[in-house]
Amino acid sequence: MLKEERKAQIATNQALLKSSDDDIRLRQLRKNRLKTTNEFQKCDELSSELRELLKEKCRTESLLAVLHRKERKSQWHLKKQKSRSKRTMPKKEIKLKFHPTCIAATTKFIFK
Repeated sequence: MLKEERKAQIATNQALLKSSDDDIRLRQLRKNRLKTTNEFQKCDELSSELRELLKEKCRTESLLAVLHRKERKSQWHLKKQKSRSKRTMPKKEIKLKFHPTCIAATTKFIFK
């Protein structure tokens, strides 16, 4: 999934979550009013609607959590990639140092 698509889905789900919170709050207020007027049948209908709204809210929150996790992982990978590119420096040449007697012994062996 592309970064732009993920951000668009996050924004959409956040808006959906906010509207579902408002719907839940309004339905709870209506339910409390109906309880005081002893209209239990309508109160029961609102309770079932509330359960459905809460289930939908839970699904939206879990999807939003997954999207946020993917976004954080993507940012971590980009950060790691940038730090690796900064770390790669030109390799230094390795100079070997030999003891003079070793050099003398190897030259005798080569030229015999």
